Amino acid sequence: LVRSGAIGELRLIRASFNVAREFDPEHRLFNREKGGGAILDIGCYPVSFSRLIAGAARGQPYANPIEFHATGRLHPLAQTDEYAAAAVKYPGDIIAELSCGSTIVHDISARIHGTKGWLDVPTPFFPGLDAKTDRFYLHRQGAGAPEEFVYPCPAGLYAYEADAVAEAIARG
Repeated sequence: LVRSGAIGELRLIRASFNVAREFDPEHRLFNREKGGGAILDIGCYPVSFSRLIAGAARGQPYANPIEFHATGRLHPLAQTDEYAAAAVKYPGDIIAELSCGSTIVHDISARIHGTKGWLDVPTPFFPGLDAKTDRFYLHRQGAGAPEEFVYPCPAGLYAYEADAVAEAIARG
């Protein structure tokens, strides 16, 4: 829908991946020896999502940021990054607001805003998890109810990933 122009010209991508975890010094999010921190563990998903969408708007597989400004907070005990937010600029004056966190209110969502409408993507980072059907919604300027798009995932998200790895190994 981004490529088709259904939302007009892409202007803003909002993506967040936040989970409210209790502090556990042995959990990978809080353990420095295990590479702990929210940014590398879950923050990579909003960044990858925004790169994919910004690229799609320009007819490319992905886009690289031309500006990236971020800030965050270290967990007081673990000294791993606890939450962070970034403002990102892509070619074509596309802006992204990205966030991630390991100890703040659960929010895993994305919205893609254009000049004629916006997309609400409730499960942007793991569609089809557990082989369930997922949905996203197109809100058009001046329209009443949003248009619903349904995408079934009969095999489950990780089955597709396993198949892709098997195919890559078979190709060498």
